[in-house]
Amino acid sequence: MRKYPIDKSDDRLRVDADRILVNDVILPGEANPHKVGPWLITGLGSSPAALVWAKDEQKALDIAADADLLGEFAVAEEDIEDHEDTGGAIAHLGNYDDAFDIAHCNVRRLSWRDFPEETQEAIAMACEEGLEDLSEL
Repeated sequence: MRKYPIDKSDDRLRVDADRILVNDVILPGEANPHKVGPWLITGLGSSPAALVWAKDEQKALDIAADADLLGEFAVAEEDIEDHEDTGGAIAHLGNYDDAFDIAHCNVRRLSWRDFPEETQEAIAMACEEGLEDLSEL
């Protein structure tokens, strides 16, 4: 699986192509009244879980949950109490209100200008072709 760099200043930070959604991408120069932007979701010591476009952190998590990209944080309904008892932070996300332990989930907004040119071009191309993610490029 191809990985795309997402930070010009740190070439080690790469995201699998199928984890970069091109949902609701607002390219530079386009109207953006809702302040939609790219959000990176990571866990502790793991590869990035997802890169999605959203207006805020909550929406980014919901989009990633609906796209089945938060599997490492998923919690079975019968295990919710155990996670809460051990310091977990249970959130019900996405259209199906599935449970996730986001205690060690990091969600941060990125800037388009910080993406390397190859990643910018891939995202723009995927948008033009109507793709869901970068894996089909």
